[in-house]
Amino acid sequence: MVRSGLVADAALWVDGAQVKKTKGSCFLVDNLGRSVEVRFKARPFDPLPRLQIGNETIQLKAPLKAYEYLWAALPLTLILVGGMLGGALGGAAAFLNLRVFGTSCSYGLKYVITAAISVVAFVSFLILAAVIATVLKLG
Repeated sequence: MVRSGLVADAALWVDGAQVKKTKGSCFLVDNLGRSVEVRFKARPFDPLPRLQIGNETIQLKAPLKAYEYLWAALPLTLILVGGMLGGALGGAAAFLNLRVFGTSCSYGLKYVITAAISVVAFVSFLILAAVIATVLKLG
């Protein structure tokens, strides 16, 4: 089984124990007692990697759909109004949104959680922008 946390990288678990990963791969023993290399193959912006076992690549989960990417990336609109601060908050929120879409939560819950993350990013931006503006006026 492959598990992926909200901010942690994907990890391979066999018989309830996490398999140690070094440089993007790990080694398992197959049914014939041979050592088999398992490589994690990341896809850009996709929270769950593919596994390459020998010459075979296994897709653990279907890639995100275009509308899921768009929904997850909505906080990036903060770049348009907030420059570097908006970009930092929007980028962090988009990253977390993509990770949520990679979890095993129900479909509806994924949208609720990602909407909450996006709202927190927007509210945080407004608060931080107000604080920065106030500090600059005092200085």
